Amino acid sequence: MLHKNIKVLKQKLSKSSEKTKVETLCELGKLYLESKKEKEFLKTYEQALEESRKISFYEMTAKISFSLGNFYHKKDNFKEALKHYNEALEIYEKLKDQIGFAKTLSEIGTVEVSIGNYSLALKNHLKSLEIFEKLEDQNEVAIQLTNIGLVNQFLREFDTSLEYLFDALKFLENSEDRIAYAKALSYIGISYYGKEEEKCLEFYQKALEIFEEEGEEDGVISQSANIGIAYLSLENFKLALKFLRKPLSYYRKKNSKYQLAICLLNIGNCQIYLDKLDESIETFLEALDLAEELDSKNLASQISVSISQAYELKGNYERSLAYFKKFSQTKDKVFNEELKAQTAEMQTRYETEKKEREAEIYKLKNVELVKLNDKLSKTLQELKEAQEQLVEAEKNKMFLAMVTTANHQLNQPLSVIQGNLELIKHKTYQKLDQETKIHLDKISKNVFRCSEILRSLGEIKKPDYISYIGKVNMVELKKEK
Repeated sequence: MLHKNIKVLKQKLSKSSEKTKVETLCELGKLYLESKKEKEFLKTYEQALEESRKISFYEMTAKISFSLGNFYHKKDNFKEALKHYNEALEIYEKLKDQIGFAKTLSEIGTVEVSIGNYSLALKNHLKSLEIFEKLEDQNEVAIQLTNIGLVNQFLREFDTSLEYLFDALKFLENSEDRIAYAKALSYIGISYYGKEEEKCLEFYQKALEIFEEEGEEDGVISQSANIGIAYLSLENFKLALKFLRKPLSYYRKKNSKYQLAICLLNIGNCQIYLDKLDESIETFLEALDLAEELDSKNLASQISVSISQAYELKGNYERSLAYFKKFSQTKDKVFNEELKAQTAEMQTRYETEKKEREAEIYKLKNVELVKLNDKLSKTLQELKEAQEQLVEAEKNKMFLAMVTTANHQLNQPLSVIQGNLELIKHKTYQKLDQETKIHLDKISKNVFRCSEILRSLGEIKKPDYISYIGKVNMVELKKEK
């Protein structure tokens, strides 16, 4: 039947033009996706996107970009997903389509969580929540409350997370969206993880039952993984491995790289405790390759720490160091030692050449002496330039280390402040007097400004300096176009 419908749409396409052509291409692409012909789907949707842009068919351009964003998101191709979501977001904003705009913000927030940008994720979900609250869309409000709860979990603000999640649960208890309800139950279980394991497993089990009733395979798999992680926390490593094996096979089959990397990380941690160190390192390395391929810095960092621990237990301290154990304490020392060694090597080479020339001076004619002196001067100049380059490189590396530290140490508390401000707004904003509201808005704007300054610093690869006061300079931040 699908094949027949595809044939009919192809015939229709040959006679279509402009808007009809775009719509027909989208219908055809959906059939390709339904029949699991992903290459044909992408080709058809890309053509539809190009055609819709040509004729300024903005509504369809936004829908197509959003659909492509969803496709790449499911494939864990976060870079392409963000590119298409951002195009859809820009168009929905121009069209003043609040629902499309809010849903796209939510999807972008979910992608940002996957790559470890929790501050941006929180910002997008909070903005989406604000829009859906104004639209009085209770189901979407619940979904955004759930998403915000999830981000707070990554920020390790579990009490705040539970507040948002239980608020979401109130909206979802009588909702027809049983999948959203099960997800909220699952996230509540995550917030209890590490504190009250019995409650954690209780909520996971409730979520698993609903997913099984609804035939939601992805949900069943995710709950199996969560239960495995809970048993890992309870140090029942054999039972943890039993529950994690099923998700592992599923994620491999689906080529779900992000989930596969997380699953491998947890399996590797089980293997460490079961004293299977070589197996754990092999598992971690596969997970790290996936995290780096996805450019998920947060996940790659977690995996690197686990690899470091495994090598440390094996007594291989050199490999342990290589995977970032005490990296922040050693990187400056290593760099300075490299700088010192390179400078010493060049100085030794210069002194050796100088002694050789001095021994030969008496045997050379004046013309040869001039040539040697020229060569000596050239070597001295090369040494000077090399030293200057090394000093400049050290300055840049120190600057980047400072920016990395600032981002790492400040982004999380800023996100926590913003999250708690929004929680105050969500809970009591309407009850506040106007002056308090103004102060809260000022705080919120300045927290966002701090986040933007940190982001701007993080984008600088080589700093430019401008005069500040007297002889003191400051780093020039690039202004947004």
